[in-house]
Amino acid sequence: MFVVLDGEATFETMDGEVSVGKGEAIRFAPGEFQSGRNDSETDLVAFSMGAPRDTEDVRIPVVCADCGHENVRLDIAVDGVTFVCPSCESEHVPAPCPDCGHDDLQLTLGETAETVVVCQHCTATFETPPIRE
Repeated sequence: MFVVLDGEATFETMDGEVSVGKGEAIRFAPGEFQSGRNDSETDLVAFSMGAPRDTEDVRIPVVCADCGHENVRLDIAVDGVTFVCPSCESEHVPAPCPDCGHDDLQLTLGETAETVVVCQHCTATFETPPIRE
């Protein structure tokens, strides 16, 4: 749950964007994808609280390379991370950074609120996560 004390927050969800202003609150269900940001020129002051996730079905805004589905499921296992398409069930294993070979990649929002992948070692940015062949 997020409570906006001052300013306005914009949350990107699987259903689109939602704006939350001063004195308003928003709650997301456990495991529901959301990403918040401050689109305004003024400061955002917000209070958030949450509980442990009780689901393993975590969706991230990455397009399936096989069928084009817009959100894949993130499966984390002892042997590594896999992206699984909920539509066609294809599995994709992330690859290291194509520029430096480092495997510390982070999915984040770019300057125009599009999803990008950033290498935490060399700061290279990619529109889609590199995938092992």
